[in-house]
Amino acid sequence: LCFCLRCFFPSSTVLLISPIHFLATHFSVARHVSIGGSLRMDPSLPDPASSLSVDSVADILKSQSLREQGNDHINKENKNKEVKLSLEDLNWDHSFVRELPGDPQSDSIPRQVFHACYTKVLPSAEVEDPELVAWSDSVAGLLDLDSHDIENFVFHALALIVIDCCFLYPLVLHCVVQVINLTALHWNCRFERPDFPLKFSGASPLTGALPYAQCYGGHQFGTWAGQLGDGRAITLGEILNSKSERWELQLKGAGKTPYSRFADGLAVLRSSIREFLCSEAMHFLGIPTTRALCLVNTGKLVTRDMFYDGNPKEEPGAIVCRVAQSFLRFGSFQIHASKGEEDLGIVSTLADYAIRHHFPHIENISKSETLSFSTGDNGQSVVDLTSNKYAAWIVEIAERTASLVARWQGVGFTHGVLNTDNMSILGLTIDYGPFGFLDAFDPSYTPNTTDLPGRRYCFANQPDICSWNITQFASTLMAAHLISDKEASYAVERYGTKFMDEYQAIITQKLGLQKYNKQLVNKLLNNLAVDKVDYTNFFRSLSNIKADPGIPEGELLVPLKAVLLDIGKERKEAWASWVQSYIQEVQYVPGHECVLTNDYVHLVASGISDEERKASMDLVNPKYVLRNYLCQSAIDAAEIGDFGEVRRLLKVMERPYDEQPGMEKYARLPPAWAYR
Repeated sequence: LCFCLRCFFPSSTVLLISPIHFLATHFSVARHVSIGGSLRMDPSLPDPASSLSVDSVADILKSQSLREQGNDHINKENKNKEVKLSLEDLNWDHSFVRELPGDPQSDSIPRQVFHACYTKVLPSAEVEDPELVAWSDSVAGLLDLDSHDIENFVFHALALIVIDCCFLYPLVLHCVVQVINLTALHWNCRFERPDFPLKFSGASPLTGALPYAQCYGGHQFGTWAGQLGDGRAITLGEILNSKSERWELQLKGAGKTPYSRFADGLAVLRSSIREFLCSEAMHFLGIPTTRALCLVNTGKLVTRDMFYDGNPKEEPGAIVCRVAQSFLRFGSFQIHASKGEEDLGIVSTLADYAIRHHFPHIENISKSETLSFSTGDNGQSVVDLTSNKYAAWIVEIAERTASLVARWQGVGFTHGVLNTDNMSILGLTIDYGPFGFLDAFDPSYTPNTTDLPGRRYCFANQPDICSWNITQFASTLMAAHLISDKEASYAVERYGTKFMDEYQAIITQKLGLQKYNKQLVNKLLNNLAVDKVDYTNFFRSLSNIKADPGIPEGELLVPLKAVLLDIGKERKEAWASWVQSYIQEVQYVPGHECVLTNDYVHLVASGISDEERKASMDLVNPKYVLRNYLCQSAIDAAEIGDFGEVRRLLKVMERPYDEQPGMEKYARLPPAWAYR
C-alpha cells in the first residue's frame, strides 16, 4: 500500500515515512498498553457534596463565597475554557508539602514518624513490561488531560494520507481505512503513548510530581491502633485544573514507605481491579467517592495469603492511580492528638489547612451574626458557629458523612472496614477493600471475613458506626482545644438528624412516593429480609407495578415474579398484602386530598402517570451495581491476560440507571458459585 501511494504521490511529504513501518513498530508496544474508549471532557460530573446545611444559612454563606471567587477575572476565564493538557503540562501545586510539617527523613524504612504530616518517598514497585489495563475517561477530563496525549502519532499520520488520497483515489482511501480498522481490531488497541504504564506505575517519574506518603492513625474495630499511614500508597502531588479545582493523584501499590510496617507496599491485580471499578461505579451511582484514573499491571508477581489461612500464593501485581480532592482522613488528625500536648499544634495547623483549601466557605462564617443553634436544653445551651470556625467545620464533616452513609444504605453498599483511618473529611467513600453490594437482602451482611464474629461493620450497623467515628474525630478536636464538649455533642446530633432526613428522602424516592411512610417501609424491609430478596433487582422491578387498585389479587405479584423466588403460599400472601398497601400509597384519587385505607394515611399524587413514576423511580434505582461475582469474573479473565471484561464492566457501570440493551447479563442474580 505504501509503495502504491508513493507512486501516485511522489511529492507528498507525508509519504516519505512508511505508515506500515509505523504500525509494525508501534503495535509491539501498543498491544501491551491498550484500552477501549476515548478520552473526553465531561462537564456534567457532579461536584462532591459540600453543603453545611445547618441549614439554609450555611448554604447562603457558601453561595456568597463562590460568588466572590467567581469575581476573580482570571478564574472566571479559566472556568470558561476547555483546557487540554499533556502529562508534561499538568499544573502541579504542592500545597500539602508546602504548608504542613514534614518528616526530616526521606527514606522508606518502616518506623515511627514524629511531628510530621508526611514523609517524602519515591515509588519503588518493580515492573516488567507493565500494561495499561484500564483507564477512566471521566477522571482524565477532571484533570484536563488531552486525549491526543495518549494517542500515538501513527494514527494522525495515516489520517493525513487518507485526506491526501480521498478525493482522487477512493479505492486507496478504502484500503487505508481497512488497514487501520483491521489492525486496531486485531491488536485490540487505541494507540496509547507507550510510556503511560511506566508513568502510572511509578517506574518513570511524572514531570512536576513531588511524591510523599501521608502519616495518620486510626481506630480499627473500635480499638486505637496507633500509627498507620500510607503503607502502600504514594501521593504524587496536587493538580489544579482549569476550573481551579484541586485534585490529588496517588499511586496505590507503588512500594514501601515508612508506614508499611511489616508489609511490602505492593498491591495485587485482584484487589486493584476491585478498587478501580468500584471507585468509578460509585461515582456514576451518584455517591461521593475517591476516583480512579487508571490501572496498571506491573508484570511482576506478588505473594499474598488471600484468605489468611496460611496458604500464600503468587498473584499478578498492579497499581491504581487514585484521584481525590483530598485524601485527608479522621485519622490524619487523630495521630497527632494521640502524641500529647507537643503535637496538638499540628492538629490545629492541619485543620486550618483543610478549611483553607477544602472548606473555604467556612472562613466567611465570621461575617454572619445569626449562625447559632439551640441544643434543645430549654434554650439554655446554644452552639454559636459564628464565633468558632472549627465548630462549623466539624458540623459540616458530620453532615457530609451522614449524607454519604444514607446513600450507601440506599444502594445497598457495605464498606466492610469503617475504621477511622478510612473516613474521609470530605465525606467521600475511601479505601475500597472487602466491600460488597447487597445481593439477597440481609441487614447483617458483611463482606469482610475478619468482621464475621461480631459483624461490627455489617450493612445495618454502618449508620451507628459512622456516628461513633464522628464522636472520635470530635474528641480529637476537643483534645486540641479547637471545639468545646457542647460543640462536639452538637456535631454528633446533627449527624443523626441529617442521616435520618436523607435516608428517608432516598427511600421515599426509591418507592416513588410523595411522602415517607415508616410503616410501609418497615414492612417492606422485613419482607425483603425474610425471603432474602435481591435488593437491587427488587427496587428496579417495583417500578413496573401499576397504580391500579383493580388489579386481581392473583396478578399483584406478576411484576415481581423475577425477584420473589421460591416463596410459599403464606409468604405470597404477605407480599400481596404489602403490594396492595403500596398501590394505595401511590395511586391517584381525583378530588381527594388524602385517603385513609388499612391504617395508612397517604397524600394523593398530583396526577403522575405510571409511566412518569416508573421513569422517576428508574433514575434512583440502578439496574447495574458492581456485584462481587462480576468483579471476580473480570479478575479471573485479567489474571490470564484478558482485560476486555474489566473494560466492558467499567462501561456498563458508567450508566447504572440505563437499560443498556444487550448488557442484561450484568444485572443477573449471582450464580451458585458466587456463594461458595
